[in-house]
Formats: sequence, structure tokens, C-alpha cells
Amino acid sequence: PVQFTGQTKYDLDFRFRAAMLSNAPVAVPYGYDPVLYNDPAILEDLLQTQGHYAPHPFYCPDIQPNIEFEMRRIIVEWLRDVCTDANFLEGLPNSVQMLDRYLSKPVAKPDPNDLQLLAAACMFITSKIKAVEPMSAATVVSYTDNFIELEQLLIVELHIAKALDWDLVGVTVYDVTFTLIRYLQRDLVIGELEAGLLLGQAQLCLMAFLLDHESLRYPVSHLAAASVHYLAWRELNLSQHDLLSIEQRLLKLMHVDPSSQSWLRSRNFARRCLQQHLSEQPVGGTN
Repeated sequence: PVQFTGQTKYDLDFRFRAAMLSNAPVAVPYGYDPVLYNDPAILEDLLQTQGHYAPHPFYCPDIQPNIEFEMRRIIVEWLRDVCTDANFLEGLPNSVQMLDRYLSKPVAKPDPNDLQLLAAACMFITSKIKAVEPMSAATVVSYTDNFIELEQLLIVELHIAKALDWDLVGVTVYDVTFTLIRYLQRDLVIGELEAGLLLGQAQLCLMAFLLDHESLRYPVSHLAAASVHYLAWRELNLSQHDLLSIEQRLLKLMHVDPSSQSWLRSRNFARRCLQQHLSEQPVGGTN
């Protein structure tokens, strides 16, 4: 029988039937879709639209003089903990980017004490879009230890959606990284096992960019390519020739000149950021 993350097709059929009887949602992890990743338009669309979703890199203090980036880091750590507890880590990148995009708007003039409310609303919106079972408003409020009120959450949710013109799903470094890894697999630059290892490590390591506000200064596609190359060097037993082939293929996919200052600055920052993040993790796990 076909295997789905350790479960047989018949196991999943049983789960679906049980879910239909109990009205409970069932999440089935998606796998590699060769048809999807054979379409070059996917990556091209990410590359062409990434700038539209890029937050202002210096919105603190240029736009939000009362908010410091250290406050942002604390809120992102809270979002990480909540999404981990709610088994909703796939929604974390979009939630953080939505918060940054909103705070980049001159119309947004929040008090620093409102940051948790804003972050909660961004997560609430993202869960409606990406989660199999969206979080209820009451659940989101409970994650703040009832620091915010349900009515506040609903009002701010609408305010954020309007401020962003209802364009609520951006292009994150996670999106581009996972797509690049699958394209490398498609092009036979790496194998299925190597792709799986890189995907797993990327899921753990890219948190470094969400926490570090300096990542807002660089295109997410550059950070993604630099991350894939760094993780390939760190996790895969590859020769220098193979690593060079990976870097060349990544740059070709993104139409980037390897000598461009934008790429070199992004690559250096990504390596430094990932190295620091990994050095701070306890042995045997990464937050």
C-alpha cells in the first residue's frame, strides 16, 4: 500500500470515514507533487511578487517611533510559542510578515502595549487562510492569558485586513526556500533523501530570519537561496564541486548575478544569522 508519513492508505481512509462521522477535520501532510514543481511559473511568480510584500526595513523608528525592534523580537517569540503549541507552525511566517507589513503602514499608529493584540490578530487571520481547523477567537484570546478582549481582537482583525487591502498572504522566505529545494530535486541536482533532509532543517533554521529584524533589509529570495546553499554545505556530505553546482543552479533559477552586491550582502548576512542561530540551540533540537 501507498505510505503517507508512516500510515497506509487504508489507515487514512479509516480516519476520513471516522472524521466524517464525528465532523472532525483531518489534516493530511502534502508531499512532493512533480506536476506542480515542473511548472516554472511557480517560482517566477514568487520572485516577481516578493517586493510587493516586503515590509519597510526600518519601520522602527521611521514609521513607528514608539516601537523598538527588541519589542518585535519578544512578540515573534511569543507567536512562535503559540504556533508551536497550536500545531500551526506553517502559519508562523505569514503571521510575522503580516505584522511587519501592517506596522510599515503610516496609518498604523499602535501603542507598544498593543503589539500582542496586533500579533494575535495576524495569527488569527492567517489561521483562517492556512489552517485545516482555524483557531477560534476565544482560543486566540486565551493564548494571551485574556490580556486582550474578544471584541478588541475582532476590531483589530478588520483594521489590519483593510490596511493591507485584503491582500493577506505574502511571499515569505519559507515559501521560496521550500520551492527552491524542490526545484533542485526536480533538476536532479540533489536526490529525494537530500531534499527531505534540507526541507526538515530549513523548517527549523529559518526561524532565525523571523527573529532578526535585519532580515527585512534583504530580498526573501536571496535569503532563501543562501540558506539552501548553507544548509547543503552543513548537512550534506558534498564535494566542493557539488556545492558549486548547487549555488550556480540556485542563482540561475533566480536570475541573479553572483557578483552583485545585493546577493553578496544577503548571502553573508544569511550565513552569519544561521550560524548564530544554530550555535544557540541545545544539542539534539532546534527551536
